[in-house]
Amino acid sequence: MIADLVADANGAPHLGVRCLHQGQEAAMGEQDYVFEGVERVDAVLHQERWRLAYLVVYDRTERQRDVRVARLTPGVWDTDAMIAAWVRTVAEAHTGSRPWRRFRVRLYGARGKTTVGNAAFVCARRPPRPVTMRELGEAYARWGRLFLGSLQVQEALYAEVEQRMRREVEAARAEVVWLAGLLAEAGAAACNEGWRVARSEQVDPVRWTGMQPRPSATRRRGTGPGRPAPESRACCSRRLL
Repeated sequence: MIADLVADANGAPHLGVRCLHQGQEAAMGEQDYVFEGVERVDAVLHQERWRLAYLVVYDRTERQRDVRVARLTPGVWDTDAMIAAWVRTVAEAHTGSRPWRRFRVRLYGARGKTTVGNAAFVCARRPPRPVTMRELGEAYARWGRLFLGSLQVQEALYAEVEQRMRREVEAARAEVVWLAGLLAEAGAAACNEGWRVARSEQVDPVRWTGMQPRPSATRRRGTGPGRPAPESRACCSRRLL
C-alpha cells in the first residue's frame, strides 16, 4: 500500500495515490489535463519495476534546473498502473492553473545508490472546449436582449429630452408673444397721446403758413397812409372857400 506523504505544488503534504484519487476532483476543481510523453514513464515503470526502491518527480520546466516535487516509495502490492496514476496526479496537482509544466521522473534502486531509469513528460491544461451551436445561439440571444434593452432606454431618454425641449420652446414663444404685445400697446399709447396733444393745442394756421390777412374795405377807403380821412378832406375844402 502506498503510504508515503506527497507534497503538492503549495508544499502541503497528503497521502499517496489512493487518497489523491479519492480527492482528485475536489482538489483539482474538475480541471482536465493532457499529457505528452507520459507513456515513456509507463514503459520505464514496467521495465524496471523489479529493481525500483523509490521514485522522485522533478519539475523541469526551467531547463538545467530540477525542482523536487514529490517522492514515492511503492509498496509490495502496488502495481505499475497505480504508480503511473500517482505520477499523473502529482503532475496535475503541481501544474494547477498554469498553462503547462515539464516533469522528469527518476527511478532509484536500493538505498538510492543507483538510478535505474528516468523519463520526461509534459502536463498541460486541456484547451477550452468548443462552444456548441446551442450555447452560441443562447449567447447571441442574450446579447440581442441586452442590445434591445439599451435601445429602449436610449429611446426613452431621447423622448424625455424632446418633450422637455418642446416645453421650453413653447414657454419661450409665449414670452416673446407677451413682450411683442407690450411693445405694441406702448406704441399705440404713445401715438394716442401725440394726437391728443395736437388737438388740445389748436395750432395757428397763419404761423404755420406765413400768409398775412387781407385788409378790410373800411381801411382801404379811408385809412391809407397817403390818403386823408373823409373828415380831413371836408375841412380842407372849407378853407379853400
